[in-house]
Amino acid sequence: MPDTPTRGSGPPSFEADFRDLRDERGLSLDNLHQETRVPVDVLRRFENGQLLADDSFSDVYLRAFVKGYAKALGIPQSRAVAAFDAQREGRYD
Repeated sequence: MPDTPTRGSGPPSFEADFRDLRDERGLSLDNLHQETRVPVDVLRRFENGQLLADDSFSDVYLRAFVKGYAKALGIPQSRAVAAFDAQREGRYD
């Protein structure tokens, strides 16, 4: 990810890093909803690590989701998608 988030112990978490970046920027889930139009419950599921494991969401949808979230945070979409791909391949750090 483009910034260094504050992370607790344990393995790196793509979703937690996004949540940490959102928190660092002082944005609420409602702020993110207003920017992305993604429902708050979907944003919450993403940040809690539940969305990427849900087979009802395709990789195409998830990539678009990650791009929108990254844009709302002001981080490069290409880096966010690369981090998403690394997460999917088990090599995210």
